[in-house]
Amino acid sequence: MNSKKKFFVFLCGLYLLLPLVILHKSETPEFWQWSHLYLFLAIFYAAFVVLCTVLYLFFHQLGRNYCIFLIIFYFLSLLLVDFVIGSKNFYACTKMINHPLYHHQLLIGKHNLAVTDSTFKDHPYIMHVNAQGLRSTENVPYKKPPGHFRILALGDSFTEGKGVNDDETFCYLVNRQLNQTSNKEGATYEVLNSGVDSYAPLLEYLYLKTKGIKFEPDFVVMFYDMSDLIQTRRYLKNADFDREGRVIRVRPQADSWSFQLSTFMKSRFYFLSILYNSLNDKIFGDRARKEAAIGKPTKDSLKFSLSADQTPWINDWQKVFNDIEATDVFCRERNIGFAVVIYPWGHQVNNVEWNIGRKQYGIPVNYTAPAAVADMLVAKLNRRGIDTLNLFPVFRNYQGSERLYYRKDMHWRKEGHTLAAGHITTFLKSLIQKEKVTVVNAH
Repeated sequence: MNSKKKFFVFLCGLYLLLPLVILHKSETPEFWQWSHLYLFLAIFYAAFVVLCTVLYLFFHQLGRNYCIFLIIFYFLSLLLVDFVIGSKNFYACTKMINHPLYHHQLLIGKHNLAVTDSTFKDHPYIMHVNAQGLRSTENVPYKKPPGHFRILALGDSFTEGKGVNDDETFCYLVNRQLNQTSNKEGATYEVLNSGVDSYAPLLEYLYLKTKGIKFEPDFVVMFYDMSDLIQTRRYLKNADFDREGRVIRVRPQADSWSFQLSTFMKSRFYFLSILYNSLNDKIFGDRARKEAAIGKPTKDSLKFSLSADQTPWINDWQKVFNDIEATDVFCRERNIGFAVVIYPWGHQVNNVEWNIGRKQYGIPVNYTAPAAVADMLVAKLNRRGIDTLNLFPVFRNYQGSERLYYRKDMHWRKEGHTLAAGHITTFLKSLIQKEKVTVVNAH
């Protein structure tokens, strides 16, 4: 068989696959659904078919070697375009690095990031991490200036403000709102955002003991959601304990070769890195990343949040409460105020919020999870005498026209941060003014 006949067979194979590429809509594996990535792949494939068709028609004039050269040049050109996009894209930045005591921390610098709002739409945002590891555009001295009242915010990606710009996070908004209101002491309020993606009370407690306390906070607020149950369970697997059974550190997971390759590609390419990560997650899995965060979405991941009866998970919850109580004791011993704020995920609000992303966790689209988790948390914290703000009611009673959560990504849009900030500010004012408040339910 001569070269042109071989090329013809190859071309026929490309045309046979073309209808499958256009018509295939399966969500398994994930990148084969109609998304911005799949659209790129479809266009790339169609253009490649057109190129090969032209090369076949002019095969004798161009010659075999030149045809091979043009095909290679086509792929290299696409790789170059992807590299240019990747150098400017919103996924290229790795925002976290390992930490020997509390597993991981934010990487200092400016990060161009994005979250997925819908199948075809990404929402870009910019996050600054200052030299002290806080989310802020300005450095914060560890030594508290005279006349300042410092509030240290502990939490995960919701507190960090994943999905919104620096001046749209609820920490930034609370800071601004507190300072807009005059107070009898004339203090200047500082709300320090120490939230880190995938943190849980265990890591937050270790962070507070070893670094957060250096900021000389007057008040510490722990922001809590249901993912902390899953994350605490995973972090304890990497924990080291002292003779009394107390956690002294949570070791970072050793990066696998696939994770290192993923990190390299993220910093260099856009579509190629997404394609690689999709294949890696679906075919090979990535243990390092699964251990570092909530892990790969499964139908069992959030099963506990769908149940009004939390008895099957009571032992896991007890471990979480122990970490919260340890933080409370640490603050009381140093005359530092302490409070907890509880907030919901989209499927715990109504059947509209987070309507796309919830499918990966096996949560029905037209389903609203019971508030049993929040009720149980409030009751437990109340018995321990910990001041608690429950944001479940305010999010459930929200009547605004704008969505509070992204459709696919689980986090708040700027509207969610704005809604939360107003109630958090009121809550903090009541505590700062020494009002005896055990539990405040926002309405």
